[in-house]
Amino acid sequence: MTAPPAWHALEAGEALSLLGSDAARGLEPEEAAARLARDGENALRETGGRGRWSILADQLSSVMVALLGGAAAVSALLGDRADAAAILAIVALNAALGYFQEEKAEKALAALKRLAVPVVKVRRGARVRGSPRASWSAGTSSSWRPAAASRPTAGSSSRPSS
Repeated sequence: MTAPPAWHALEAGEALSLLGSDAARGLEPEEAAARLARDGENALRETGGRGRWSILADQLSSVMVALLGGAAAVSALLGDRADAAAILAIVALNAALGYFQEEKAEKALAALKRLAVPVVKVRRGARVRGSPRASWSAGTSSSWRPAAASRPTAGSSSRPSS
């Protein structure tokens, strides 16, 4: 059995040839659709966000929480139940605040992922058109343009200098 090629080490023309594509024409739309159906979308598999119990367990598993729990236990054993209750209340409040903050961050991250659908220029049958990244298939030929050429960078001006 032959090992797959090291795609990153190939010249662009060689890689396109191995994939049955052409830099000038790209894939024919029918071939791109067939490859997409065969190979699936060009996207990472989503594993979903962390569960509520996982977030809560992380909030309660730090070294500081263990030390505070030990301090509360020692206070209770020494008969100072007010201090033990105060320490446990602080631990519970810290865990609750951390949990809600982390849950909110998970939801915000999921919303950002739904909004970020990059569209790039690809060649299909010698025509350049916009296509969502997920619809790329093996052999897709794309048009890239350096970011600096597409928009001004921080500290630069879009107006010509005089």
